[in-house]
Amino acid sequence: MQRWHVLMTKPRQELRVAQALALRGIAVFAPTLEYRGKRGNRLDKPFFPRYLFARFDWERDGLGQVQWTPGLSQVVAFEGEPAWVEDAVLDYLRARLEDIDGDDFLRIKAGERVRVVEGPFRDYEAVFDRHLNGEGRAAVLLEILGRKTRVELELDALRRVSPT
Repeated sequence: MQRWHVLMTKPRQELRVAQALALRGIAVFAPTLEYRGKRGNRLDKPFFPRYLFARFDWERDGLGQVQWTPGLSQVVAFEGEPAWVEDAVLDYLRARLEDIDGDDFLRIKAGERVRVVEGPFRDYEAVFDRHLNGEGRAAVLLEILGRKTRVELELDALRRVSPT
């Protein structure tokens, strides 16, 4: 049965591994965010640095299908079993990535005002503190009961507040 397996690459080798696997006819999903570089050109940044997904049949093809791919570090496994992800999860991820503005997502800086757009703190304004765990989570300072309180949220639940 073909499933989406999780692969870990060597640093900054996501594109190299994705291209090599695609040349072998293996479906690959390497989620990226598009953003504007310092010179105004459009660039892609991995959403999960060092990770990508490849669809193949582990029972039939095993590790031999991917193990000698240049730039690959390992197939992610738990207790000796390769990690895989349901199709629905990747469909959801694709849809969410289409809604994210890469420029806003990657460029929020400490001290900037942000608005929480989903979750229990929806519609609150906060002060962005810092990125956590790579680029997926952030710490913000919310005013709760008259005190600044540090709260950890998903980064895509935040939007920069326009200065007025």
